[in-house]
Amino acid sequence: MRIQLLSSLAVAAVLCAANATGQAGIDPDLAKLQTQGSVIAPVAFPPPNAAAGMVSVDATGSDTFTTPDFHGVANSATVAVIRVTWDLSADFDAFFDFDGGSGFGAGLAPEIGATGGMAAGDVTWSYAGLLAAGHPQVLIADISPPMAPGAMFRFGADTDFFVGDPCPGGNFGAAPAVVTVDFADGSSTTCTFVTTSATSSVADCPHSGGLVLGISGSCPGPATVRVTGATPGGKVVIARAFSPGSFVVPAGFPCAGTVLGLSGSGIAVAASVIADGSGTVSFGATLPAAACGRIFAQAIDLGSCTTSNVVGI
Repeated sequence: MRIQLLSSLAVAAVLCAANATGQAGIDPDLAKLQTQGSVIAPVAFPPPNAAAGMVSVDATGSDTFTTPDFHGVANSATVAVIRVTWDLSADFDAFFDFDGGSGFGAGLAPEIGATGGMAAGDVTWSYAGLLAAGHPQVLIADISPPMAPGAMFRFGADTDFFVGDPCPGGNFGAAPAVVTVDFADGSSTTCTFVTTSATSSVADCPHSGGLVLGISGSCPGPATVRVTGATPGGKVVIARAFSPGSFVVPAGFPCAGTVLGLSGSGIAVAASVIADGSGTVSFGATLPAAACGRIFAQAIDLGSCTTSNVVGI
């Protein structure tokens, strides 16, 4: 049976079956996207069996040398975060520039900017992988008290020779940079940045390896849909509906009995995809104005019958 999980339950069927590279069709009603590649946070309607959520780490701006709040961390998981580590070593000669030059924040250390649900003093910085004094390849943020669910912070920190100079946000996905998030329950996850625009990259780091749906771009306009934490090489569908809820997949369909975080109103399969060897799916779409402000979306891993966070339009 092909992966038309909900096709007989809705007015719209799968628009395009996935192929071996993970490309897919997408319903034009799927998604609302914020500007400049930022990932929409999950809405507060997770299904009972939803993944625990994710920590979104982004790099957004035209140049690390001049942009305050270039780097950001937002905890949308249900577990507090105690440490975040950035690793630039995929580019062998790249480093964070803290040698006292004229870079952002006087070039001596990262400088905290905007915060939410926490204070700037909660973050203590340390470094590893020194290429020279003040030139670490690895930047570590220890957070105490732990960064609670819903909290966020941003900071400025210059880099040198990271893909190129000046260094826009898109370079973090081009290299790519790697992020490790350590949680207060002792678990950790490592993820890579993905370029979402020339000036933005995002790393979606799920707690406990859960399934995570992220949508970035603008609505109306071009969008990137990304799923992480799926069964490698397995089948994934993205469902959409007009409101959140507790829809139960009925008997006779894959993952029967699974509770979605979507209602039955307008429920449909928006895309069917095949995950790559790392359990990741990523594809693009152009979204019309009619889709904006109307849709909720969720991914379902047909290999494990787990569900992702719900993304609001």
